[in-house]
Amino acid sequence: RTLFLAAATICGSGEQVKPFAPGSGLPGRLAKWTLKTTDLNRSLEFHRRVLGMRVLRHEEHSKPCDMTCNGPYPTNWSRTVVGYNGTEATSFVLEIIYNYGVKNYSQGDSLIAFALRPTAPVANMLETARALGYNDIVPDGGLRLLQVPYLNYTAFNVGPVYEPGLVVYGGKSVAITGPDNYRYLILPEGGDPAADPF
Repeated sequence: RTLFLAAATICGSGEQVKPFAPGSGLPGRLAKWTLKTTDLNRSLEFHRRVLGMRVLRHEEHSKPCDMTCNGPYPTNWSRTVVGYNGTEATSFVLEIIYNYGVKNYSQGDSLIAFALRPTAPVANMLETARALGYNDIVPDGGLRLLQVPYLNYTAFNVGPVYEPGLVVYGGKSVAITGPDNYRYLILPEGGDPAADPF
């Protein structure tokens, strides 16, 4: 079974736009995911050194977001966009939001992990992660993310979604818990080197 998360946009006229669905024939692509961090420098260090991303854009804002898009925080904030190939217009990116002075965020349970094709040898990525203090590294992460404590499907009343002996990604994926407890599923090496790693 697969768990999908879809989002819809509300138009100014009140008309709801249908969410993009792969294979639907509708134009579009996934553009970004926004993360909130309690330590911007540590988060950027992880995304650059462990995952091999680069900063595509950085903005500083001297007053709270007027639309409260970053939450109910009456503070200055920054937005840093990180990614791999190309630009925001052509590639999937992560938008990292830092609200100055906020030391803790409540995370929901919708996001399981970001799945990435490695841009460097996985052993090097894991060595760098450990050197930076990220020791929550789970071999065969693809399977482990389907199990408690990583995801509690009982809240959805669907029971277990794996079978004994199931192997995911040939047993060669690795899950790393990074800054602010976001998880990254590093897929097995290989695939199209020109493709976006997300």
